[in-house]
Amino acid sequence: PERTVKQYRIGDFIKSGAKYCLGSDWPVSTFEPLLGIEVGVTRKALGDSNSKHPAWLPEQRMSVEEAVWGYTLGSAMAHHCEKEVGSIEEGKKADLIVLNKDIFECKPHEIHKTKVLMNMVDGKMLLNEM
Repeated sequence: PERTVKQYRIGDFIKSGAKYCLGSDWPVSTFEPLLGIEVGVTRKALGDSNSKHPAWLPEQRMSVEEAVWGYTLGSAMAHHCEKEVGSIEEGKKADLIVLNKDIFECKPHEIHKTKVLMNMVDGKMLLNEM
C-alpha cells in the first residue's frame, strides 16, 4: 500500500521540466489514447464526475495539453523521430486525427466519449467518417 503513492507520478515529472512520453502498457491499461488522456487529466475512473469519489493522487493530474503532448511529440521524442512525426508541421509526415469535439474544451470526464472521425498516417487516409 505505501508503494502505490509512487506509481504514475507524471505530475512530478512535468513540474520538474523533465521530458516525458505517454503510451499504453496493454493489457494493464488501455491502448486507446483518448481514454488514457481522460484518466491522466482526472485521475479517476472513466466518466466519473462524482465529486464524492476522490481522485487518485490528484496532485499528479496533468492538463489536456500536457497529455496530448505526451502522446504526440513526447512519444516521438522518446523514439528519436521528432523531426519526422509528433506534431503538425511543414516537412513532417501527415500523421493526424480529426475528432468530433474539442477535447481541450469539453468536460474532462467526457473525453472518453470522443469519436475519431478521420485518421491519416503518413498522408494516407485510413479512416474517413466526416
